[in-house]
Amino acid sequence: MQASTQGTPTADNCGTIFVAIELSQKKWLVTLHSPDRGRMSRHNLEGGDHAGLLALIAKVRARAAQKLGYEPRVVSCYEAGYDGFWLHRLLVAAMITSFVFDPSSIAVEQRSRRAKTDRIDGELLLSTLMAYLRGERRAVRVVHVPTVVQDDA
Repeated sequence: MQASTQGTPTADNCGTIFVAIELSQKKWLVTLHSPDRGRMSRHNLEGGDHAGLLALIAKVRARAAQKLGYEPRVVSCYEAGYDGFWLHRLLVAAMITSFVFDPSSIAVEQRSRRAKTDRIDGELLLSTLMAYLRGERRAVRVVHVPTVVQDDA
């Protein structure tokens, strides 16, 4: 029997803050995994509150830097959809690595009826991000983000 490595960051990612953002018009659920804590945390923000998102990430980054002695990198993801790519550009401008995932490519349990909540989706999105960064390229498809000019066209 093999031990599961799901949710286990690689050695390269031990100093990484993982951020998964579940977007909707009314609220955003931000699921985080920070190297200074051994568990996921969830934070609710108003839909479109990009300043609150950046403040939350900065707070977590500062807390982790104080505990670890160095500033960890931040990697984020969200599903492509209604919001488009403005959030990706905002995160990249804030020195945060960002991935936009194809929502139909995220693997879900097919054997039984699946509960659909933002909390479950946030955790699944976060574990998918971790799997992708461990090198499991079949875990998800990453969407190509167009340039601003291409997006406007």
